[in-house]
Amino acid sequence: MASRQNPQRRRDELQKLYDLLNEKIVRLRTARIIETDAAILFRLDKQIEEAQTEHDKIAQQIDSLDKALEQGY
Repeated sequence: MASRQNPQRRRDELQKLYDLLNEKIVRLRTARIIETDAAILFRLDKQIEEAQTEHDKIAQQIDSLDKALEQGY
C-alpha cells in the first residue's frame, strides 16, 4: 500500500519516523552516559546501533523521495 501513496505523503510519514528515531537515539545515548552496568551498556550500544542503522535507511529513502519530488514525479 505504501508504494501507491503519493511521494509527498510518503515523505511526510518517513520524516515523522526519522524524527522519532532521532529522539530514540538521543534518549538511548543519554541512558548510556549514566549507566554503569556492563550488560546494560552492551544492550544500549546494540539498541543505538540498530536505531542508527534504521535512521540512516530512512534518511536515504527521504533523499530519494526528495529527488523524485524535485523532478516532478
